Amino acid sequence: MKFLADENIPLKVVKKLREEGFDIISITELNPGISDEKVAEISQNEDRVLVTFFF
Repeated sequence: MKFLADENIPLKVVKKLREEGFDIISITELNPGISDEKVAEISQNEDRVLVTFFF
């Protein structure tokens, strides 16, 4: 399973998940500030589960 971390997921968490063997990339590393629609498009196009949170 592949994951895409939204900007609100700290890079520290992303890096730790990578160390544990997860296939995860971060919007912060790819293209910070893009729209939610573009994030969803990347997730769908790359067949990645989007990891995010809201409050």
